Amino acid sequence: MVVDRNDSVFEFRSGKSFAKALELPQLEEEYLLQLDSVVNIPRLDLNREVMFPMVTLLDANLDPVAIYDDETVDLRKPFFGPDLLRIILTVERGSAARYALIHTSDARTRQGMSADSPYELVQKSDFNTMLYARPSEPRRKIHFVETGMINVLAYTRSN
Repeated sequence: MVVDRNDSVFEFRSGKSFAKALELPQLEEEYLLQLDSVVNIPRLDLNREVMFPMVTLLDANLDPVAIYDDETVDLRKPFFGPDLLRIILTVERGSAARYALIHTSDARTRQGMSADSPYELVQKSDFNTMLYARPSEPRRKIHFVETGMINVLAYTRSN
């Protein structure tokens, strides 16, 4: 799904935002809602950008039943394709949630994050027993933006 400037603007507790709605699966058991926001690099500069989504769950009457606006994220680096900012939410068993609104906030779009790349261990040739750590890539920043492409997947936990 793509959240862009063609979508409706709604007033959330976090402020006004473009939003995209989707219908949730009707399961009797608890399930996970995984959102992968695609990190992109605009053509004009080399700063990476991503939408850091918030999620408001609505019931059949379109009343909010849950708001996820302060979730932890995981920056994923797939072998192929762009980096992904992953958020996994739990929809409780018996939840009245029927729809999810994907949105963000003005405050969040003025922020960003710095991603520390993994460190690799390097052995100095002069000292056979000495190892030191160095970053495998330089520290990179990601700016949060108000629109973006998000892949959404719903699935149950495996037993």
